[in-house]
Amino acid sequence: MLAHVTENKGIAPLLTALAKSLREDDHFVLRIVGSLDAEPAYAAACRSQVASHPGLKASVSFTGPLAPPEARAELCSADLMVSASRFESYGMVLAEARAAGVPILATPGGNVAAHVEGIAGGELAADIRLLAARLVALMRSPALLAERKRAALAHRCHRPWDAAARELAAVVTSQRGASKQAQAT
Repeated sequence: MLAHVTENKGIAPLLTALAKSLREDDHFVLRIVGSLDAEPAYAAACRSQVASHPGLKASVSFTGPLAPPEARAELCSADLMVSASRFESYGMVLAEARAAGVPILATPGGNVAAHVEGIAGGELAADIRLLAARLVALMRSPALLAERKRAALAHRCHRPWDAAARELAAVVTSQRGASKQAQAT
């Protein structure tokens, strides 16, 4: 996960759902990369949650923020990008995952679905409980995870920022035109 440890990113509910889904013999690594200072009480609660559950304690770590090159290296070395975010207006990390060829497992919210495609190894889980269940299923099936990684690499999607800016400007211009036309009638 590349996300600031804030309530909107859905980390605590994901940790709760993961704790309920894990078996004693499950082994995985979930690194949460992002600021622990934006909502310090929430971040402390998440860290406490991990520390109090043996399966989470053995598998989940909070690395804190990284400089952009290190964050990109972390992303590129990942087998999977997990997002439990409640809402993403654009989803920059998800776009970066698609460009890097990293499969995405996420919950829908805002623009998330625009970045997640089954053909690219991605999957949208309807809620946090299902997200945790799918994450556990993937970590228990290295062959399926490798298949998703191959699909993500084969279907990389790079959308330059200038293209995104042009599309946004076109939408804003269109909406302004529609608003002016509605005011004129």
